Amino acid sequence: MATSWPDIRDVPATALEVVAPQLGLLPMFIADYPRDEKARWAYLERIRRHLGFVRCDRTQRQHLLDHLTSVCPQRASHRNVRHAHAGSD
Repeated sequence: MATSWPDIRDVPATALEVVAPQLGLLPMFIADYPRDEKARWAYLERIRRHLGFVRCDRTQRQHLLDHLTSVCPQRASHRNVRHAHAGSD
Protein backbone atom coordinates (compact mmCIF):
# COMPACT_ATOMS: atom_id res chain seq x y z
CA MET A 1 0.00 0.00 0.00
CA ALA A 2 1.36 3.37 -1.00
CA THR A 3 1.10 6.31 1.30
CA SER A 4 1.93 9.95 0.81
CA TRP A 5 2.62 12.92 3.01
CA PRO A 6 -0.27 15.37 3.32
CA ASP A 7 2.24 18.20 2.87
CA ILE A 8 5.55 17.30 1.27
CA ARG A 9 7.24 20.13 3.17
CA ASP A 10 6.76 17.98 6.29
CA VAL A 11 9.09 15.26 4.96
CA PRO A 12 11.99 14.99 7.41
CA ALA A 13 15.23 16.46 6.06
CA THR A 14 17.02 13.15 6.76
CA ALA A 15 14.56 11.24 4.59
CA LEU A 16 14.97 13.79 1.81
CA GLU A 17 18.78 13.54 2.03
CA VAL A 18 18.62 9.73 1.71
CA VAL A 19 15.97 9.40 -0.99
CA ALA A 20 16.87 12.31 -3.29
CA PRO A 21 20.29 10.98 -4.42
CA GLN A 22 18.73 7.57 -5.10
CA LEU A 23 16.42 9.32 -7.54
CA GLY A 24 19.20 11.44 -9.03
CA LEU A 25 17.80 14.60 -7.48
CA LEU A 26 19.18 17.35 -5.33
CA PRO A 27 17.99 17.01 -1.73
CA MET A 28 15.86 20.14 -1.74
CA PHE A 29 12.26 21.04 -2.34
CA ILE A 30 11.29 22.58 -5.67
CA ALA A 31 10.23 25.78 -3.90
CA ASP A 32 13.82 26.13 -2.64
CA TYR A 33 15.48 25.72 -6.06
CA PRO A 34 17.20 28.86 -7.29
CA ARG A 35 15.20 30.58 -10.02
CA ASP A 36 17.79 32.84 -11.52
CA GLU A 37 18.98 32.81 -15.13
CA LYS A 38 22.23 30.96 -14.31
CA ALA A 39 20.36 28.11 -12.62
CA ARG A 40 17.87 27.92 -15.50
CA TRP A 41 20.64 27.41 -18.06
CA ALA A 42 22.40 24.90 -15.80
CA TYR A 43 19.17 22.85 -15.55
CA LEU A 44 18.70 22.95 -19.32
CA GLU A 45 22.27 21.76 -19.86
CA ARG A 46 21.81 18.95 -17.33
CA ILE A 47 18.61 17.83 -19.07
CA ARG A 48 20.33 18.03 -22.46
CA ARG A 49 23.20 15.81 -21.27
CA HIS A 50 20.84 13.36 -19.60
CA LEU A 51 18.81 12.94 -22.81
CA GLY A 52 21.90 12.78 -25.01
CA PHE A 53 21.03 15.91 -26.96
CA VAL A 54 23.72 18.08 -28.53
CA ARG A 55 23.67 21.76 -29.30
CA CYS A 56 22.91 22.76 -32.87
CA ASP A 57 25.41 24.89 -34.71
CA ARG A 58 24.33 27.90 -36.75
CA THR A 59 23.88 25.88 -39.97
CA GLN A 60 21.81 23.20 -38.24
CA ARG A 61 19.58 25.85 -36.63
CA GLN A 62 19.04 27.46 -40.03
CA HIS A 63 18.11 24.09 -41.60
CA LEU A 64 15.65 23.42 -38.78
CA LEU A 65 14.15 26.89 -39.10
CA ASP A 66 13.81 26.51 -42.88
CA HIS A 67 12.13 23.13 -42.46
CA LEU A 68 9.70 24.33 -39.79
CA THR A 69 8.68 27.40 -41.75
CA SER A 70 8.23 25.34 -44.93
CA VAL A 71 5.88 22.85 -43.24
CA CYS A 72 3.94 25.60 -41.46
CA PRO A 73 3.64 28.42 -44.01
CA GLN A 74 -0.09 28.82 -43.43
CA ARG A 75 0.49 29.85 -39.82
CA ALA A 76 0.98 33.57 -39.39
CA SER A 77 3.06 32.93 -36.27
CA HIS A 78 5.94 31.48 -38.31
CA ARG A 79 6.97 35.07 -39.06
CA ASN A 80 7.46 35.53 -35.33
CA VAL A 81 9.74 32.48 -35.25
CA ARG A 82 11.91 33.90 -38.03
CA HIS A 83 11.99 37.28 -36.29
CA ALA A 84 12.99 35.69 -32.97
CA HIS A 85 15.66 33.60 -34.70
CA ALA A 86 17.16 36.66 -36.36
CA GLY A 87 17.78 38.14 -32.93
CA SER A 88 19.38 34.99 -31.46
CA ASP A 89 22.80 35.43 -33.06
